[in-house]
Amino acid sequence: MNGITPRISLIDVRALRPASFGAKTENGTTGGRLSPLEALLRPRSAAVERELPEEIPSGSFYGMVGRSPAMLSVFATLARMAAYPVTPLLLGEPGCGKSCAAKALHRASDRAAERMISFDCRQAQDLPIESILFGQVGGIAPAQNSADRPGLLEMAHEGTLYLQEISELPIDVQVKLLRFLESREIRRVGSAQLRRLDVRIITSSERDLSLLCTQGKFRGDLLYRLNVGSIVLPPLREIPEDIPMLVSHLLERVAMVNGLPPQALSAQAHRELAAYGWPENVRQLFAVLLAGSRRACGREIQNTDLGLPAMDHPSMPGV
Repeated sequence: MNGITPRISLIDVRALRPASFGAKTENGTTGGRLSPLEALLRPRSAAVERELPEEIPSGSFYGMVGRSPAMLSVFATLARMAAYPVTPLLLGEPGCGKSCAAKALHRASDRAAERMISFDCRQAQDLPIESILFGQVGGIAPAQNSADRPGLLEMAHEGTLYLQEISELPIDVQVKLLRFLESREIRRVGSAQLRRLDVRIITSSERDLSLLCTQGKFRGDLLYRLNVGSIVLPPLREIPEDIPMLVSHLLERVAMVNGLPPQALSAQAHRELAAYGWPENVRQLFAVLLAGSRRACGREIQNTDLGLPAMDHPSMPGV
């Protein structure tokens, strides 16, 4: 761990109306331009490259836990990605830890002291997504006031912008995002002025982006750019050896949510958790432990407290 407390902002942009996209931020500039290849291969800071651990501490990486070979490989890949200005693409089933991996990437990078903003692209269907991401100049619509509004890219200047479920981004906005990734410049909606930004973009998707490309729903050139730094997070059913460690880690989170000391888990409860298939992955495991702890009312959590649904039961909602 680097001992730095990151500023992570989980933005629900449904609360951001066109007239109030966010607080003003000072627009900064970066140094001379590099070629795309130089920018890809050059670490943002030589110090970060020197400080990368030769091997990941056993079982954890910036808030993620696991000792299976698959997870240790994920940790090692995230550590390497953190040092280079690639645009990571985190792939995996719902609930497998993509958001945790994005936060770990931010915390492991030399941007850890700066802001991380998270935006769920599934909200794009009902919102002025282009203005939210790129900002706008005032007075471009009657319902908006005269103030210029920075977008999330400007708000994340020198930090990180995490775009969850990038598959849901409209095609026209995908074009502008690709242009930003290539030039590091944006124009606010309604403006001709170019603004140069220094933002690390992290993306994720639970859908098959290659298939969406063949269907004309995702741009192949954007996927080509993102695939440079893609990593697949394994589903929980493929790493059952990590379940005991995850249970201990998540019970600490449950205790914080409940405002109570951590509870123990009976041996039979451990066995049932290890044998379950977890269709909704770690998100579902946390929900089961949270519900079980409340049924147990402070005592040891028994297998009867877990209430595990049958595998053909509709999946549990996210938490």
